[in-house]
This record gives sequence, C-alpha cells and structure tokens, in this order.
Amino acid sequence: MDASPLGRLPPELRHIVFNLVLLTPKLIDVGMTTPIYGLSGPFFGSGMPPAQDVLALTATCKQMRSEIIPVFYSANEFVINVSALAEETCENAIMEMVKSQALLLRGWLQSLGQNASCLRKVIIHAGAWETVFLDALASSALTAWAVDLLNTVFDGTMVKTTFRSSVRYGDRDDCHIMPVLLCPPYNLQQQQAMAKAIEARRQREWDIQDDYNKTDVRRSIVQLDADKGELLQLFEALRALRTMV
Repeated sequence: MDASPLGRLPPELRHIVFNLVLLTPKLIDVGMTTPIYGLSGPFFGSGMPPAQDVLALTATCKQMRSEIIPVFYSANEFVINVSALAEETCENAIMEMVKSQALLLRGWLQSLGQNASCLRKVIIHAGAWETVFLDALASSALTAWAVDLLNTVFDGTMVKTTFRSSVRYGDRDDCHIMPVLLCPPYNLQQQQAMAKAIEARRQREWDIQDDYNKTDVRRSIVQLDADKGELLQLFEALRALRTMV
C-alpha cells in the first residue's frame, strides 16, 4: 500500500477519501443481500447498495482493510427491519419475535468483533401497528417494551439508535396513518400521550360525522315540513274546486 499513490497520502487525507467512497445515502439493511422493494420513501433507498461498490477497497490489502472498515461502520446508517412484528395480532407472538430479534442483533454485533465499537447509527424499523387488533394504548405499551428490549442490545456502545414506526387505525385500506418517530431515551408517557391523541382525533372525526348526519336529518325534516305544506295547499285547492263544481 505504501507504494501506491493513495498510500503515500497522509492518514487524514486517506480518511477523507474513504468517507467519500464508503458513505452511501441509502440505509444499509442488516442481513439483506437483495433489493428491499417493500421499504421505500424518504428513509429508504431501493435496497442495500452492492457490496462491491462499498467494500471493494477492503480487498486490496490488509492495511487498507484495517483503515477502511472502521470508517464504513462509523459513517453509514444501518437499518434493522422488524416490520413483521406489526403484522402479528397476538401479544405473546409479538413478544417472542422481539426476543428473537434481540438475539439476532446480539449475534450480529458479536460477528463484527472489534468493529462493533465503530457503529454509530442504527435504525430499528417496526412497520405500522394496526389498532384494529390492538388498541392504541395497548400497542403503545407493547411497542415501548419492544424498543427498550432492542435498545438494551446496544448498551455499553456508542451507537445512537432510532426507532421508527407508525400507528395505523381504521378497518379500510385507506385508513389514516399517524407517523411516530421515537429516539432514546424512550419516553413511555410520551407514547401513551400520542396514543390518546390519536384516539381523541378519531373520536373528533366520528363526532364531526355525527354532526353531518344530524344536519342531514334536520334538513330532511324541514323538507318534509315543506312538502307537507305544499300537500295541504293542494288539498285545500282541490276541496275548493270540488265545492265550486
């Protein structure tokens, strides 16, 4: 490496070069080797960037690899997709799945060895929770427990974890989605307040609909009264004609 133009650069300049080469705008999904077509939007790219594009330099020599790997883990954001949790409706099943995910995360960190200390940003994505099956407050408490358990995996590290989820209510495909962004330290009371606010908003929507329905009924009554008045006038006119005949 020392004989190469890159190797002759000062370490500070090499670090800048490594950042330019290794930093990817996409989140890197832990464990995914194929495009993630289900995850899209402002937080996700079309999938995990090709390994040859990101880590090709690590295959050049041992010294290069030892310098590049720490930059790769410290500069990029990694996402752990546990959205399957949101598809479960059984509380016990969700708890077992969260425990399994925690074990997988610990295994991943152990597989990184010393490089695990280089991690800085990890996003835990838990999909959209359906309050059709779990009411907002119950799913809020369950989500809090899941976040706390998954966050304990990173205790003692310098990793900043971010939890992203959604609370979905309604029984139609076009039901409203309320986005939730939670960053440690996790605040259960804040999440419970969010759940109550969602329920209050839904109740207000129901109340508005009730008001519309009541207005329609009142309009119908007024229309019936008007029709009744016209019928009475017609009846009186017919009586008058009958008398004249």
